Amino acid sequence: MGWSKSEPEPKPFYPFCDELIEDEGVILKGQKIVVPKALQREYANLVHSGHLGAEATKRRARDMYWPSMCRDIDDIIGQCNICHSTKSHQSREPLLPYPVPSRPWAIVGTDLFEWHGMIYLVTVDSYSGWFEPNTVKDTSTKTVVQKLKSHFSRFGIPDMLISDSGSQFTSREFKDFAVSWGLHHTMSSPHFHSSNELAEKAVQSAKQLLEKSFRDGTDPYLNILNWRNTPRDNTLGSPAQRNLSHRTTTTIPTAEALLKPEILDPERIQHQLPEKRQQQKKNIDKSSKPLIPLQTGDTVRVQTAKGYDKLGNVVKLADEPRSNLQKGKNTEETDTIFLRCQLFQQHQMLTCFPLQQP
Repeated sequence: MGWSKSEPEPKPFYPFCDELIEDEGVILKGQKIVVPKALQREYANLVHSGHLGAEATKRRARDMYWPSMCRDIDDIIGQCNICHSTKSHQSREPLLPYPVPSRPWAIVGTDLFEWHGMIYLVTVDSYSGWFEPNTVKDTSTKTVVQKLKSHFSRFGIPDMLISDSGSQFTSREFKDFAVSWGLHHTMSSPHFHSSNELAEKAVQSAKQLLEKSFRDGTDPYLNILNWRNTPRDNTLGSPAQRNLSHRTTTTIPTAEALLKPEILDPERIQHQLPEKRQQQKKNIDKSSKPLIPLQTGDTVRVQTAKGYDKLGNVVKLADEPRSNLQKGKNTEETDTIFLRCQLFQQHQMLTCFPLQQP
């Protein structure tokens, strides 16, 4: 039988035409069945039964052959809704530290937490580490705003307030409060707690302090007072020294001279704080990697409790780092760590991973 190099159908087989044989009407390449074009998609779906991964599906298909088999398998898996919706969580991205402030209460974080059935609002100063844990009756915007106002009336209005994207912080009432008080309010990534690391660390410290006080039956307020007067090192001093420029009186006898006001060198503090935070970043970044940033117009899958089963489109990029406004059934702001971008190029759907934060 002759072989034409110019015929489009058999042309892909020409480089290995000597390997092709016929066995009872079936064409084989060595011991592999050559699948005709009309059946290729059907067979690609068959080897993908059970929704195996791309590499596993290709290994399953080793007993048959057609020239574009691997590409066709990638195409089918790339368009498989079940496979997309059950993908594992994306890796977190390297930490994006907030700038080091030059004075107390310039950058402040806040968050809500529950402990022993009680709700607390914690407010923490980035410069000194001083945090204020307050019990609150509920998590409404009105309650949160009132507590924040009381802190800001004592320590001053911060340049930046960082919170998560809870409903009390995204409400119109909170936005009006931020505008009237001249606050620059920035929100961390939804469901990505380390992006609000400032407040998260304060929550962790507050919970530990409350729990330890509860277990040994001591006064939590005296324990907080003791913590605030504990130096971090010789340069940074204690939270009280950085926040108030003096030690405060405690139950521990202290010489009068040590209680006098003394401003710690802000330049040395600004030099020391980044070194401490860089070490924290190094530890957090060990299991992280950058993700491909999303663009306006991208089709995305949003992670829910059932997996990546919700489709949407990126309407615009948000002001917050690594966040965007996406629209599905409802419009909502969603962090890109929970979005998978589906790009269609040359009949192939690729899954890309967006850039992410703390």
